[in-house]
Amino acid sequence: MVSGQTSLQTLKSLHANSPYSSKTIVRDLLLGLVALVLVVGGGAEIAYSVYAAHLTDSEMNRRADRMIDELARMLSVPLYNKDKSSIDHIGTIFSQVQDVMGVRIRDEHGRELVDTIGTQTGKFVRQRNVGYENISVGVVNLLLSDS
Repeated sequence: MVSGQTSLQTLKSLHANSPYSSKTIVRDLLLGLVALVLVVGGGAEIAYSVYAAHLTDSEMNRRADRMIDELARMLSVPLYNKDKSSIDHIGTIFSQVQDVMGVRIRDEHGRELVDTIGTQTGKFVRQRNVGYENISVGVVNLLLSDS
């Protein structure tokens, strides 16, 4: 037991003579400041990421709404006149627009006239009834990419 007490006393004396043995208020404040900066900086980064993702989603939703409304307006006369070549042309051109993954156009009886969507799925999907002078002449679907 004497050797155990001697070892403990030796450790205490070594610790007492160490330059790191006494805590200072400066060191404590510095560690606290570093921790505070890391927490606040990390929290701000997370909050900005969430905010930026929300802005991107809302902008894509607005863009999808504008695009589907424009497409429905463009298709109203060709669908009313059953102009297959104009419908094909509008569908093909619109499916090549940046961020558009596909377009599906159906007539008033549900027959598919153009389908570039296939089995693809996405976050931003829009569907509009196409009308001409208060007459339903078809339905158009628009699929936009998530990026």
